[in-house]
Amino acid sequence: MGNIPDDSNILNKVKTYISNMKNAVNMEEKIQNIKEKVSYYIEYIIDLIVIFILQTIVLPLVILWALIILLRSFLGGNLVETIKITSKI
Repeated sequence: MGNIPDDSNILNKVKTYISNMKNAVNMEEKIQNIKEKVSYYIEYIIDLIVIFILQTIVLPLVILWALIILLRSFLGGNLVETIKITSKI
């Protein structure tokens, strides 16, 4: 009777196989979760880069340009001539 497989051995192999399949599904879920997190953080980092560039380069230049335009309108349009006249005094 050595040729007849043991039922408990087959049952253990089936249980092991099912357990391995569940672990594989869990791994796929974990990988998908990691992909989603990486995608989120990449978008977040890009947002931070854009905000940094706006705050450190674009916004100060716009404010400087606006101040120059404002000074020109108050001083009669020719800012360079006004500065030359006031520096001679």
